[in-house]
Amino acid sequence: MNISLSKVYNYIFILLCVSLPYEDLVSAVPNILLLLLVVLSFFVIKTEDVVEVFKKEQAFLGYASIIAIVLLFSFIHIDFSFLKKLLIPFVFILISLPFKNYDKLKKLFIISVFLAVVLSVYNIIEYILSSEDFKFSKGNHINDILVSERLYIGFYSVISMVCSLDFIKSNHRLKRFFIVNVVLLTVFLFFIAARIAIVSSVLILFYFIICELNRKQRFFLGFTAILVITLFFILNKNLTKRFFHLDDIYNDGLFEKIKIHEPRYDIWKCSVEVFFNEKAYLFGNGYTHSNDLLVDCYKNEILIQKRQDWFVEKKFNTHNQFLDFLLAYGVITLILLILLLTSLIYRGNYTFLSNSLLGALILIMFVENIFYRQLGCYLFALVFVIILNIKKRKESSI
Repeated sequence: MNISLSKVYNYIFILLCVSLPYEDLVSAVPNILLLLLVVLSFFVIKTEDVVEVFKKEQAFLGYASIIAIVLLFSFIHIDFSFLKKLLIPFVFILISLPFKNYDKLKKLFIISVFLAVVLSVYNIIEYILSSEDFKFSKGNHINDILVSERLYIGFYSVISMVCSLDFIKSNHRLKRFFIVNVVLLTVFLFFIAARIAIVSSVLILFYFIICELNRKQRFFLGFTAILVITLFFILNKNLTKRFFHLDDIYNDGLFEKIKIHEPRYDIWKCSVEVFFNEKAYLFGNGYTHSNDLLVDCYKNEILIQKRQDWFVEKKFNTHNQFLDFLLAYGVITLILLILLLTSLIYRGNYTFLSNSLLGALILIMFVENIFYRQLGCYLFALVFVIILNIKKRKESSI
């Protein structure tokens, strides 16, 4: 192999990964870099490496099986629109085969996310100064202010936090920097009220405290974390409004408020109704037709006209990756997805890094169709290859 070409290939792969937090700003860049890596891969990747990953990596074989089933069902439904999105992680995993230095990649990804957070904070300050207001509990304006949508900047902030905690656990020489980074990311997530990222980060932090620290440290940091989280909820009105809808004074009870203010309540209700009404249990309804069926359900089930118009105009998908697979491609595909995630848990050797990344990934899949967005596909692939590398690194050290 040409050494210089190999180095160039590795640098481009790193650049692809660190560009992901800015995908909303430079959406074409990851695709261009991916295409460039595909071209170079013919000169860098050995055929036997590709054969080996198909033979030995059950998780990769599981993902390939999902693609095969979706391809087959796409012929049945005459709908191939979803297939091209599934191919992004497939190609990403294959082009990652020559890359080995994941510690360097994780450090640079941490720096990339840190800069994205700094830029987002700068935009927030500008917004506050110009509008003299800070209402982030509702509205899409927050997504225009942040570098990326709140859900996704929250997700890659959690990935950065997990990688930082993993370096702290290994007593890395830059341990103090990683500690500061974890603190800053936690404050940022609470500040922008990124709900699923907050839930993920809190669970991961307590998991780290319980599993990686001694008894005295567990007591001190656990108590401090509970106190800080409580103060965040007391002091940040956007946070309490976003979690508990306290600005709604007309409805009693949290469940009633959720029914009114959470789009996912009606979305998931319609998703379940479509599944049982259509009875397409094995093969699903196809990707496009499933979304059309959901829109029809919104028209029939949502009685408040303004809310109905909003749902129909937005054409909300299932906002749940498991429900999305179930409606579009049936029970078989859903089972394969669950088996894939289970195999990744095994392949990660139950380490803090793999368990935390998978936990965050599964949580976001419960509230978002990550394969619906290009960025979601890339971040899924990034988590996938990091976990596969854990297994490879352990095998090479035996």
